[in-house]
Amino acid sequence: MPISYFPLADPIPLPAPVWFFKLLHTVTLTLHFFAVHLLIAGLILGIAWALNARFRGRSVSMESAGLITNRLPMVMAFVINLAIPPLLFTQVLYGNALFSSSIMIGLFWISVIFLVIILYYFLYISQQRLNKGKSWWWLNLIALVLVFKVALIYVNNMTLMLRPEAWPEMYKNSPIGAQLASGDPTIIPRWLFMIFASLALGGTGILILSMKKSITDEVRKYLRLWGCAITAVFAMAIIPLGMLVINNQPDTVRQAIKEMDVYSQFLNIWKASAALLVMAAIMTAAQAYNARKIFPVLAFAAAFINILSWVVVRDGIRDITLYEKGLDVWNRTIATNWSVVIFFLVLFLVAIGALIWMTRLIFTMKEKKESYA
Repeated sequence: MPISYFPLADPIPLPAPVWFFKLLHTVTLTLHFFAVHLLIAGLILGIAWALNARFRGRSVSMESAGLITNRLPMVMAFVINLAIPPLLFTQVLYGNALFSSSIMIGLFWISVIFLVIILYYFLYISQQRLNKGKSWWWLNLIALVLVFKVALIYVNNMTLMLRPEAWPEMYKNSPIGAQLASGDPTIIPRWLFMIFASLALGGTGILILSMKKSITDEVRKYLRLWGCAITAVFAMAIIPLGMLVINNQPDTVRQAIKEMDVYSQFLNIWKASAALLVMAAIMTAAQAYNARKIFPVLAFAAAFINILSWVVVRDGIRDITLYEKGLDVWNRTIATNWSVVIFFLVLFLVAIGALIWMTRLIFTMKEKKESYA
């Protein structure tokens, strides 16, 4: 029997069924990923458009860059607040794996707190300089580098928790965790997938932004054509990248994902939603001069389905891999306190409702003229 490196699970029973925590984890992680995609796409496009305006003197580029940059601190607030619930649910379900892998890269893992604080600071300073008419794009470039670094640390930890066989040697090499994982062929593909997916799915946020009534037709067309282009191009690119992530898994994991009904179906939904994204982007581009909402909204909905389906497939990769290495997430002692569960669920639904209300308020509040040229 192979050696198990997983610490024993907490003897305190779970206060709710495993499926309940998995459902909450899937929903909250989908929302978090959507916010991350909007942030990364906004940073990349804002920088590109600002440089375009700087070197080619295009006022429409600067107007569009300003519209995005002025909203990035708000997007970052969603990123941070929506990151906490799925991480907590992950700790509840996989704590004996996640805590161990976090120790292996402890110095980098704790640095995420400081990197996020600095990142948030740069976004606010960038917004302030934008509103004062000063140069700001270089601050967004620093923020983008920090986002990429945080993403790489997270990918390292979420893959390292699946490789308990690597923990002893890593701890021996650096007990303080001054190292990142190596030797895993899925780390770079997963990181690249996250970046490419951000442009594909975050591009739909640009399409939603183009629905603002207060912007000029020239800016609307610019937003839609760029949003459509990156959505269509990168939606096609994420399919081979996603399959590269899956194909780099061990043979047994790869086969299980393709053969188990629930994961194979969600994998097909993920591919279909990517195709729908491309179609919606093309249809939106054909309507670039008007403010019709149907196709941008369709693209936005397809993006949500795409993220949700990938989260389920990603969860399957984790469960199958850990099961083969001796950790069965479904084999937990459960002592459900339904009164507490129901109370928690009510609060959770209220929080989701508040999130929807705030998002709706942002789009329906009385708009004022914005000018950044």
